[in-house]
Amino acid sequence: MNVYDKAYELAKAIKNSVEKKNLSKARNKVEQSQKTKEMYDDLVDMQVKLQQKQLSGEEISEEELEELRKKQEIALMHSDIESLIEAERRFAIMFEEIQKIIYDAIDD
Repeated sequence: MNVYDKAYELAKAIKNSVEKKNLSKARNKVEQSQKTKEMYDDLVDMQVKLQQKQLSGEEISEEELEELRKKQEIALMHSDIESLIEAERRFAIMFEEIQKIIYDAIDD
């Protein structure tokens, strides 16, 4: 058995999975509207900024958390953004489960 061949098979299976297809479809739908895309990108940018701040040991202020909550509330009112976030969540769960299977197989 060639490990690389199996890796390519796994990559193909992931690419053809329902989770990946739903993610691509949801992402394309959001990208059809510049306003929706900007709203989504703004939310993701703020989430990344706050995660980086937290990882570097900096405190996240209440104002920043409140701003993030507001952006999330507004973004989630848009069904296309809500669908994309849900598709991202489902893809991430699938990917994490695949990683766990692989890690369990090589963990001595």
